[in-house]
Amino acid sequence: FLDLLASEAKTPQGGALLLALAPAPSPEAARERLDETDSLIKLVDTLGWPPVDGLGLVEGHLSRAEVPGACLEVEAMVELKEAIGVCTRAVEYVEDAKSEGSPIGAWGEGLTPLYDLQSQFARTFGPRGEILDSASPELYRIRGELKELRAKVLRILQRILRDTEYEHVVQDDFITQRSNRYVVPLRTDFRGYMGGIVHDRSNTGQTLFVEPMEVVETNNKVNEAKEEEFAEIRRILAALTARIGASAPAMLSQIVLVARVDALCAKVRVGQRLGSVRPVIAKEPILDVEGARHPFLALRGAGKVVPIKLSLKDGKKLLLVTGANAGGKTVALKTAGLLVMMAQAGLFIPADEGSVIGWFGEVLADIGDEQDIDRDLSTFSAHMTRLKEIFQIAGEGSLILLDELGTGTDPTQGAALSVALLEELMSVGARILATTHL
Repeated sequence: FLDLLASEAKTPQGGALLLALAPAPSPEAARERLDETDSLIKLVDTLGWPPVDGLGLVEGHLSRAEVPGACLEVEAMVELKEAIGVCTRAVEYVEDAKSEGSPIGAWGEGLTPLYDLQSQFARTFGPRGEILDSASPELYRIRGELKELRAKVLRILQRILRDTEYEHVVQDDFITQRSNRYVVPLRTDFRGYMGGIVHDRSNTGQTLFVEPMEVVETNNKVNEAKEEEFAEIRRILAALTARIGASAPAMLSQIVLVARVDALCAKVRVGQRLGSVRPVIAKEPILDVEGARHPFLALRGAGKVVPIKLSLKDGKKLLLVTGANAGGKTVALKTAGLLVMMAQAGLFIPADEGSVIGWFGEVLADIGDEQDIDRDLSTFSAHMTRLKEIFQIAGEGSLILLDELGTGTDPTQGAALSVALLEELMSVGARILATTHL
């Protein structure tokens, strides 16, 4: 089920939170989580879904940025630019949620959008990750000069190509580059007719790519300007890296916020797909659930799932489900266990309104014996091994799920043993849901 929740997350951080989801430490904490879920459902109607899409795994970039003298590459910067945008939108959403009186608003306490850093990213990078002229005044100046120099080279070369004096030696009417120098294509048999430097030869050997002497000096200046441009870009990236490093702790806190919001959104989406409702959380270890549906069966086809009733209250400690094999007993047991774990983790459950899930100290189960069979244990031995582990843990308020109790041995002996086991477990205050066909 945790995999299902994680698959609904929009960010890897949100997915990781969901995979690590555990029951709340107390009934009060579970109710707080349910309040947050309730609140988000209402916020979606007024504010829309939180904008958390687009956050990648940028924590490594932030860690490297904190190293003195570091300089992140453009690819990392582009990912961080997107991440800062996501974080800013998440903080703003939570601020709006606070204005709406939502408990989610408390998640943003102490967090401030990194507007200055976001603005610097916007000045530095274009939509495709290109370094913009606005990244620095010096880069603007260098690129302006570079543009003029290139235009000058191209004007001279175009004039040469149009000059009737050279029309019989020009192989093709175009300008290209070889070895980072602007050149023109000349016919090999007229080598030396035009003064210049040969930088390359075509595969056929019929064309020489020549840099006329008239543009050598300007080509040199073009390359010098390109070196200046490269150096200035490195300086810009290094300076921006230093700013990122200084803001890394704040940004990491905001990434945690994005993950929490994303995880909550995933919980709501899964709940909506399941047709789930908010359970009533009781302090006592009881169950009073109407219309319970197994989550996975509900996803496959809610209209075909037969809902069940689970009742373990009024001092009762045992709910025994009997019937023939393939009659749905194990599904009922798994449904009970899943719904209890979901409710205690603060999730809505696929059941009817008003369903009550009590507080159980732990949920212990003996359902299936595939792993034990792999270890060459018999069905009976596998059950006994697991029951021994359960007895060591079970106590007041434990919920114990036992599937096909007493099977794997003589029916009469199995029934007697089952009665003894159930009585012993009830004597320590455990609540039990068990299935059997004995």
